[in-house]
Amino acid sequence: MKIVWLCHFSNEKVQEILKPRKKIGEMASWIFSLIDLFEGLSSIELHVVSPHEYIKSDSNFELNGIYYHFFNAHIPFLGRHWPVIFKFDYWTDFFFNKTKIRKIINRINPDLIHLHGAENAYYSSSIIQFKDKYPILVTIQGFVSHGSSLNDPYIKKRIHYEKKIMERISHFGYRTLEMRNDILSFNPNAKLHWHYYPTKEIVPIKTEKKYDIVFFASLSREKGIEDLLKAIWLVKPDFHNISVCIIGAVSSTYLNFLKNLAMHYGILENIYWAGYLHFQDEVHKMASSSKISVLPTWHDIIPGTIIESMFLKLPVVAYSVGGIPEINADGEYISLVTKGDVNALAEKILYLLKNPEVLKSQSERAYIRAKEMFDNSKIPNELLTAYKEVIYDFKK
Repeated sequence: MKIVWLCHFSNEKVQEILKPRKKIGEMASWIFSLIDLFEGLSSIELHVVSPHEYIKSDSNFELNGIYYHFFNAHIPFLGRHWPVIFKFDYWTDFFFNKTKIRKIINRINPDLIHLHGAENAYYSSSIIQFKDKYPILVTIQGFVSHGSSLNDPYIKKRIHYEKKIMERISHFGYRTLEMRNDILSFNPNAKLHWHYYPTKEIVPIKTEKKYDIVFFASLSREKGIEDLLKAIWLVKPDFHNISVCIIGAVSSTYLNFLKNLAMHYGILENIYWAGYLHFQDEVHKMASSSKISVLPTWHDIIPGTIIESMFLKLPVVAYSVGGIPEINADGEYISLVTKGDVNALAEKILYLLKNPEVLKSQSERAYIRAKEMFDNSKIPNELLTAYKEVIYDFKK
């Protein structure tokens, strides 16, 4: 089978070949982890079509038996995103990106197109044009329509295409029961194919525990960073020297807001703001120097932060939203509280900090659960089966 993956991702390996005008951090690590699983697989010819920042023009190359087709989806020659005051790509309905992707994919002439992520309209919007020409599988990464910034015109455009894809495409990849229900709410006739995204092999890191809590995700209200700060304020009277490490990308404006909020709560001196770390290994090393991983995200599938924490043997405290409760399907492997219940969040954190034997036991159980639940070796066969079913259905 000749398969196209339409997605976006970046890592150090491809940037060494692309030589972008400006280097960026790793992006969508689940995609390059998935690519690694398909290297050397003789049953398919895999073509990866992906936009990339800061490249002047298209770049095509073969690496370890995989064919890559990168293109500049942003400002010509510069390769940087269009500024907010002049979102040319959104205003033109991604016309130029759709045209580029059409030319690349028609030149490949695949047996199937596998779109990774309906929510990223700057490349996902192009999939509709292929609906009647090629078999299509869409794997859901997340739903932009579940966010709260729904009045932003650019978010609305993304939601428009997400909805359009969900309604018009027939076959979808999913990995949680919550995600399955969400897909069927858009498209009751959807045909569903179970598969996980791989987790990069993670080995627990033995290191000195410098922090009580780590938060590692993009810093936003929806990821729960403000809830975490309030929870720390509630914990501090009983755990005066509580220390918190916060890792993640954030704008300078929002960071100032968060620091002022921490100052208001009287916890600013308890927090180390690590900022954005470019590579997963750096994140994991710093996260491992903490006792507990806390992610009170408001909506998500099963966040990478939680999966990675389980593999790092970091006990997890999170809100019971999206697909997260499915981790606890047959036991308590991570600590869950009701979304928005900051008092309960603080109580769970305090309980774990005061009971190191519970903390250790939970981390060991979660590690075993992660190894059982996220077994990368099953993924290629799951996807190959899905591809055959989608192709068969298209040809009927």
